[in-house]
Amino acid sequence: MRFDTFNAKCLEACLPDVQIYNNAEQKCETCQEDCISCVGDIETCTSCKEGFVLNIDSTCQPECREGEPAIQTAVDGVCRECE
Repeated sequence: MRFDTFNAKCLEACLPDVQIYNNAEQKCETCQEDCISCVGDIETCTSCKEGFVLNIDSTCQPECREGEPAIQTAVDGVCRECE
């Protein structure tokens, strides 16, 4: 449990990096299906499951997107711009 100082009540404690607390629904939500971890909201991934790479827009995709904003390649599971 965690204490919400604004509403002065105990709330469900979310699993760090795996769940995000949804204030509107007042419950923990799990990161997007292909994410291992997320931050801020359930669709902002910080790491991806095996077989996926983290794109520059913080989504997990099967491969790097081409041309967004430049040609990218996967390095250790994260898409990086080519230099």
